[in-house]
Amino acid sequence: MGRETGSDQVRSRFPGYFVQSGHHVKLIDDLRRLRCPVNQEEFERTVFCIVKPDGVASGLLLDISDWWSGKGFQIDHVLPIWRPQERNFEELYKFNLTLRNSQNQLGSWWMNRKVYTMGPSIGLLLSREGQAGAELYEAVAELKGASDPFVGRPGELRFDLGAPNATMNLFHCADDPISSVREYLIFAGVSGLRNLSMTLGKHRDSNESRNKLSAIQGALPRVHDLDTSHVLTRIVLNAFLIAGVEAEAAGTMRALLAERLPDAASRMQRLLGLRSELARTADANHARLESVGSGFYEALKTTLLFPNVKDDEVDKALETLAGYGVVMSEWDRMNLVSTAHYHWHSSAQLPTAASDQVAAQE
Repeated sequence: MGRETGSDQVRSRFPGYFVQSGHHVKLIDDLRRLRCPVNQEEFERTVFCIVKPDGVASGLLLDISDWWSGKGFQIDHVLPIWRPQERNFEELYKFNLTLRNSQNQLGSWWMNRKVYTMGPSIGLLLSREGQAGAELYEAVAELKGASDPFVGRPGELRFDLGAPNATMNLFHCADDPISSVREYLIFAGVSGLRNLSMTLGKHRDSNESRNKLSAIQGALPRVHDLDTSHVLTRIVLNAFLIAGVEAEAAGTMRALLAERLPDAASRMQRLLGLRSELARTADANHARLESVGSGFYEALKTTLLFPNVKDDEVDKALETLAGYGVVMSEWDRMNLVSTAHYHWHSSAQLPTAASDQVAAQE
């Protein structure tokens, strides 16, 4: 991959900041200096993607693989990222951490940085017969869906598989072929990139990658349920249990939660209804809840304001509840804090009534 392929031609085909800013030229020069040949044509036919830690932790690895297969894609290569290092993911997103990039993530990087270090990620190389270059990369980006699942549509991965919010949104993909090279290099190193370049384009059994992903999924620790309505209800019902409070509608709530809802707006609508019922139970039993200890009832009430409360207030309330023995995982906490962050800072409010649900999906 060299300058002779035409830096201007690359810019005309791919609109991403990395290419448009000209940073890709230095990468090409560095690869030449390191004597690391890269088969440009093959990277035109494959896209480097990452199943993010929330996608892995929620047990969706095979679902994600099968979803892409259903869209006509093949997984050509699997790259487990077992020991996530913050510096690697900062390198991955460094061109999104500048005001010069209109798509920058400066306001939410503190959450993305944390999520990426909460567990393993899985790198993938995706291809689809008959597609290459800009056509392929545009197809993957479009099918992946918007960062915010609340504005997603059926037929997009983040919508169909129920991503909770714009931080925990399951999947990342490179913008263009040279970005695929750069991102793969971050996690596999020069030797890994050399080895990959020698095997790209060779025939692969489509079942081989799925079998590898199945083995990875089976070797991982317990699966975390990241449906936000499930998370909030579990935490509040556990707080009631500690206080000796029985939620009269607990059975009805569990029945509602058992129904799988495919999109973020529908799940949020369900959550708001459940939250109202939980809040009524808390109000009716405030004396018993207050008797648990200092700050317990106040923390529970703050939690029941979710998502109409600032992320730092939710985090503080959850810390208080955890101190009294309320069971919650690190993923539960990140789910509520990050969802509250996006709700509080979004100009378009999350749905608060059934009539708002359609608007939230547009």
